[in-house]
Amino acid sequence: MKSALRCVCILALAAVALQAVQVFDLSSEDIQASIYDGRPSVDEGVREQAGRPARMIRWEGDNKGWTEMTFSLRGQRLEQIPFFRKLRVSVEVWLPEDANARRLGLRLRDGDGEIYQHYLEVKQGVAGWQTLQCEVDAANPSTTRWGGMNGGNKVLDQPLVFYGLSVSFRDKARGGLIGLGTVTVELLEADMIFKLDTGDPLFWVMDGRQPQLFAVNPTVLPRQEKGQVLVTGPFGEEVLRQDLALDLPAAATVPALLLPMPERYGVYHVRWGTAPLTAADRPQASYIHMAKAAGPTFTPNKTFVFGICDHLERYSPAAKELIVLAAARCGVKVMRGSACWPYVQRTPDSWDFSEPDSQLELLDRHGIAFEPIYGGNTRWAIAKDWQPVVEGRPGRGQRPDYDAWRNYIARFAERYRDRIPYVVVWNEPDLAAFANFPPEDYVKLLKLAYEATKEKAPKIQVKIAGFAGLDASYPTRSAAPKYLETVLAQAQDYYDIFCIHMHGPAINYVRRLPIMAEMRARHGDDKPWFSNETGITSIGRTSEVNQAETLVQKLLSAWAHGAAGYSWYNLYSKGRDPKDGEHNYGIITADFHPKSAYATYTMLANYFADGEFVSSSGANDYSLMLFKDRDGDWLLPHWSWGRTPYSLFVVGISGQAVMVDIFGNETPAALEQGTIMLRAEARPAFLKISGQAAPPLPIGDIIKQDEDFVIFPGQSQSFSFALENKTAETINYHYRFVPQAGLTVTPDRGETTLKAGERVVMPVTFTAAADFNGRETVVEISAGEQWRLSLPRRLNHGVVLPAGDFPAEPQFVMEDKSQVQQLVPFESTWQQLFWRGPEDLSAKAWLRCSDSAFVVKIVVRDDRHCQPFSGNDMFQGDNVQLGLQLPQQDSFWEIGLSRRDDGGNEVFIWSAPGGFSTTAVAKLIRLETSRDDAGKTTTYIAELPFAALGADTSAGQRRCRFNYLVNDCDDGKTREGYIQQVPGIGGEKSAKQFMHLSY
Repeated sequence: MKSALRCVCILALAAVALQAVQVFDLSSEDIQASIYDGRPSVDEGVREQAGRPARMIRWEGDNKGWTEMTFSLRGQRLEQIPFFRKLRVSVEVWLPEDANARRLGLRLRDGDGEIYQHYLEVKQGVAGWQTLQCEVDAANPSTTRWGGMNGGNKVLDQPLVFYGLSVSFRDKARGGLIGLGTVTVELLEADMIFKLDTGDPLFWVMDGRQPQLFAVNPTVLPRQEKGQVLVTGPFGEEVLRQDLALDLPAAATVPALLLPMPERYGVYHVRWGTAPLTAADRPQASYIHMAKAAGPTFTPNKTFVFGICDHLERYSPAAKELIVLAAARCGVKVMRGSACWPYVQRTPDSWDFSEPDSQLELLDRHGIAFEPIYGGNTRWAIAKDWQPVVEGRPGRGQRPDYDAWRNYIARFAERYRDRIPYVVVWNEPDLAAFANFPPEDYVKLLKLAYEATKEKAPKIQVKIAGFAGLDASYPTRSAAPKYLETVLAQAQDYYDIFCIHMHGPAINYVRRLPIMAEMRARHGDDKPWFSNETGITSIGRTSEVNQAETLVQKLLSAWAHGAAGYSWYNLYSKGRDPKDGEHNYGIITADFHPKSAYATYTMLANYFADGEFVSSSGANDYSLMLFKDRDGDWLLPHWSWGRTPYSLFVVGISGQAVMVDIFGNETPAALEQGTIMLRAEARPAFLKISGQAAPPLPIGDIIKQDEDFVIFPGQSQSFSFALENKTAETINYHYRFVPQAGLTVTPDRGETTLKAGERVVMPVTFTAAADFNGRETVVEISAGEQWRLSLPRRLNHGVVLPAGDFPAEPQFVMEDKSQVQQLVPFESTWQQLFWRGPEDLSAKAWLRCSDSAFVVKIVVRDDRHCQPFSGNDMFQGDNVQLGLQLPQQDSFWEIGLSRRDDGGNEVFIWSAPGGFSTTAVAKLIRLETSRDDAGKTTTYIAELPFAALGADTSAGQRRCRFNYLVNDCDDGKTREGYIQQVPGIGGEKSAKQFMHLSY
């Protein structure tokens, strides 16, 4: 939010209070006081003092000097304090004649977990009731503070909660007594608040009721405000921009603006602030419009399980109700959460199942099954012989005592055997943050859990822990580098269902599914499998719509690869920090507003639940799938895995066809003689065909073009196109190229007759003008009298390297979030290693050629340069990796450029084409580096000799492919991630998507 109108959207259920005056009555029986262990005091309960109730705190003189306590409302955290700039806090206290209290310490806890203490002096010699006051300035918080994430950031991260009090004594050796009354918070200065109202607690637009914004003045003073409201539609299109001028009485709520009724299905985002607002500004609220909710329904999924992850035990009863309602509406049938060991068995001899009981009752009411995780160790049960494998992780990943573990699981399974379909044994044991013990110990825990569960509840299906990934190669992250592999080799008899997570982009997920399948097959695992926790955050390299697209791609790809179910991580956002990835995995916000992926989940459940997967094609280029829905209609999801769109054919259509987007908006499909051409782009969509019993035939792309189909300005290049007949009939094809201005094609047309399954190759020459910069040509193609279509074909645009100085502007720039690959997991202990923007890591590259060499200059912007690694391990520190694919060579050069912490330069080559010595060539590459600590930049200039690399310098052959990647390491231990121009160096090693150069 910008300037004085930075606002906070408010829940209808008052998760953030709207009043200018907030009262916490410490004398209420609903308030619970918890006195810190070892303090010389006791809560004597509520008694009347001078006609008013007071919570009486008594202490004994033992030279401690003070007592301290926290407060909660029936075990739940107290209501949050609204966002503010300045506030006044008043504390009512009662004191006896011989009062020994010197001052109170008011404790406020911020969103980062830091506790700030403000002192209120007690008036001495005044018996009875008195009011103590202090003011809190958000810009200048108290210097008395402690705690917080990673030691605290010394910033008052709002919203705050009233956390507790301390009482210091005048005389340490003497006891005393104090009565606590009300704590009153008054907002003196605060931003105006907007409240969105759709008449629904989850902000669905229902029954034709128009959404409305209300303006709230949360302070005790009247005010006037000016600002702007911007509403954008499902794909970011602007639907309303309105300037506002508001007169707001003190502590008042007034109608501000009626918002547009949705015209399309999806999520509408609302922003407010000072003009001009843009769609790039983070929205403060949103509302959703769908054709219908996908639930609640009260029967399990019949074919593929639609699941979600969330931990209900973390939230208040009111929040739990809304979380489960949100899950039910979007079609969730299984919720993965905790078995709540620390809640159920607080001591070895105490048992309290009220927390899981209440969760099950709530989920049952909404037709959702519970999938509890056996894990979440309880402190008294930590094994006495447990020793951490990875140092530096105190309090994380302890192994439980085996007997206590088995006993708990047996009791849990016996109690819930007829009410839950699955249990999961632990969470991500391949991360030391969750399991700081060897894989052999996990296998023993799994065996004990399996045996105890089957003994007490034979029908419950036991799921192996969802593993974070297929390997964990960093010693700072995992207790063993091949954790999953080790477990699979030993645990085949101890689980019913295999589970994997693999968060992140869909393309990385899909490319690793065959690797997972091969690993499982190698160990004889043919059990069903679930992707029972996988998603992507909506910040960093992703937007809300990208998150929704990823949901479609991962869920349907898992299904197509044989998964029995899929659980997105997670439903309810864990917090409000716009820079914290873990706070933004949810598909509804922490204020219960819908995100784009929530509408997409609803769409998927509406169209695909209880359907069946039929077939798929496309591999790494595009995806084209065929499903049959519960009503017998045909669904064909499709998308491109890269930047290149694909023209995909579907034939054999006799019914009605509509195109459906990721939010469920339907539009008529262009159908010609039973054939539809789908344009597969990066954003998924699907074709729905109804009214026919026979399946349509998904043919896919009928034109194949050279991978090196690249146009260089001022040059001619010959390519080949292959035309295929994938139907069962003979077809007479006519084709014609329609080039853009500045491009000629020879020959520009032709015809051929192909029998079923035949293929013909068409050689074509493209000649581009010196100033040509087009990105697409069109092929018009017809099949006899059956159909005629225009197929766009993407043109790869090559870069001609100058032979003189470096160009004034870089040819390649890396600063976009889509180019970043984060390698550390999104968990709180890794926060400092997350990519925060171009100032954290970005790069620019200039290329030229001399008579004998490629010359590359790369300027990396990095907030901290750290390179303790060398040689083969160079990639784990800050360095540059170059990829260079030369024609007729069997693989690409992967070359490392490094500036070590000692200031020295180093070149290392990881891989080279056959017949070359990596060591010898590395010595021939000249490298200069420099570091500008003030500008936070590192410069690399490398000269790569043509002869050493085997580059052809003859006329007409001076072409190659190029890519570069920059690694990032801030702590000297962990490769936190990298940024690469295009895929192909990091992750999958492939020059297919490298950029094209002419030298």
